[in-house]
Amino acid sequence: STAAENISAESWEGMIDQVVLDKGDLNELVIDFLVTEGYHQAASCFKQEADILYDIPGDGGEIREKIRTVLHKGDIPAAISLLNDFNPEILDSDPTLMFSLRRQQFIEFVRNNKIEEALLFAEQELAPRAMQNQTFVKELENIMSLFAFDKESIKESPISNLLQNSQRQITASEVNTAILKSIQQERDAKLIVILQIMTESQNKLAKQICFPTMDLDGTLDVTKIKEA
Repeated sequence: STAAENISAESWEGMIDQVVLDKGDLNELVIDFLVTEGYHQAASCFKQEADILYDIPGDGGEIREKIRTVLHKGDIPAAISLLNDFNPEILDSDPTLMFSLRRQQFIEFVRNNKIEEALLFAEQELAPRAMQNQTFVKELENIMSLFAFDKESIKESPISNLLQNSQRQITASEVNTAILKSIQQERDAKLIVILQIMTESQNKLAKQICFPTMDLDGTLDVTKIKEA
């Protein structure tokens, strides 16, 4: 029947309200996310304020936070320097990660309207890497297309996300994952895994019935957690 195929927003919210969530479980998800993603100080503060019994591992926590902080500011050379000081083998053994960092550095030049520096950087740093690895060619073409838009039209372009802070977060997460891998602690935060499962389940259910869906494809922003 039609009623079985369509669920109103009011009915959906009513079903969600019936779900009881344990605050302790929610706190554990939050602190697990903070620790795994490299927000060492935020995790320590949250642990104290929420009075959580959670063992925060010390290996790599502080350096991961330092690197994430400079990446969020767009200071790619500082991030590379910190990463090499921690373990130079990470970048030496991972050309894809190095390309991601150099790509982000190019994007920062464009964000700051340093066009000549961006073009020179692309010629000297990105193009040679793309010539050695064909998988980088499409990514290089993608970021070079930033020059096809002015400040106003770029906002409506399909590549506008490259100039947003979410792109910095993506690069920071790639670096964080590489560091965790180097110290044999590679894993996804439990909250990320749950969101992935929710996204898959929601997409499957949406093929069968009509119901209010949630946007679960965005990048998690820890600043919103801190402000909550």
